[in-house]
Amino acid sequence: MRGENPDLWIDYPAVLVARGNLAAPQEVSAERLPDNDIVIKWSYNRRSDKKRARDKTLALAYFPEAQQGIWSIDDGVVRADEQIRLKLPDMAADKETHLYLAFAAVNGSDASDSVYVDMG
Repeated sequence: MRGENPDLWIDYPAVLVARGNLAAPQEVSAERLPDNDIVIKWSYNRRSDKKRARDKTLALAYFPEAQQGIWSIDDGVVRADEQIRLKLPDMAADKETHLYLAFAAVNGSDASDSVYVDMG
C-alpha cells in the first residue's frame, strides 16, 4: 500500500505473490495477443541453471477492476520452456491487467520470489 489515508492505493509492481530461495525469472516480458490471451516470456540459461530446468511455472494475471485473477499452476509449463500462454476470460478484454511470474521446485519444497511483468 502507498499513499496516506484516505488516499491509499496498491503499488502492484511492489507486490510479491511468491517468495523463496530459487532463482527468480530473468528478462521477463509479456504481450497481449489479438485473441486477448497473454504470452509471458523469460530467459533461461541452460548451462548455469541446468538443475532448475523442470521448475514449475507460476503465473498470475490480476484484474483490479473485477477484483479477480487467474493462476496458471501445474499446467506442465516449466522454466526451460521460456514462455507461457495465459488464456484470459472474456471479462478481461481491455481491462487493466497486472502480471506476476515465479517458479516452484518440482516437489513443491521451495519457490522463487515473484517478479512483476510489465506489459509495456
